Amino acid sequence: MWIFKDYKVLSQDEHQKILEIRNEEKIREASRSSHTISLQDHLQWVDLLDDSQHYFALFIDDEVIGGLNYTLKDDSIKNWGIFFSENAKPLIASLATYIFIEYMLSKYRSLNSEVLKENTQAVKFNNYFGVNIIKEDEEFLYLQLTQEMWQEHKKRLKLLQKRVAMIEYKFNKVER
Repeated sequence: MWIFKDYKVLSQDEHQKILEIRNEEKIREASRSSHTISLQDHLQWVDLLDDSQHYFALFIDDEVIGGLNYTLKDDSIKNWGIFFSENAKPLIASLATYIFIEYMLSKYRSLNSEVLKENTQAVKFNNYFGVNIIKEDEEFLYLQLTQEMWQEHKKRLKLLQKRVAMIEYKFNKVER
């Protein structure tokens, strides 16, 4: 069973595990904020999350594998992001991302995000899922995926769809 568990209901031990993944060097280097985060700072930040901010830890067989999040603005997702443990298999990351995109676009009309230009791996990963570059500046690429674009693009992801169909998953989301 795959569980996408809201940060608001994680135990302290679960927070520690998601934070260890977030603080992995490779993830920090690809993040807007590249410093190591303490558990105390992390817990204070979680307490300050508002109704527009949704953060999930992904558990597979009771093990924390990564984090996925989105921030709302009106009827769209202003920003979304994912990160996975360096020990997570690429197929797991792809399947979780597919499920997360389906979840978000079942509720909102578009997903927007920004990626550091130098993070070529993230750019390729986004491209695989049909996410388009809509503008750029010196530091970031700004990306978008609409419901319509996703419906068309996922036709090319048949093998991934078949794998996703075999996964039992749920979102444990705190209603705010």
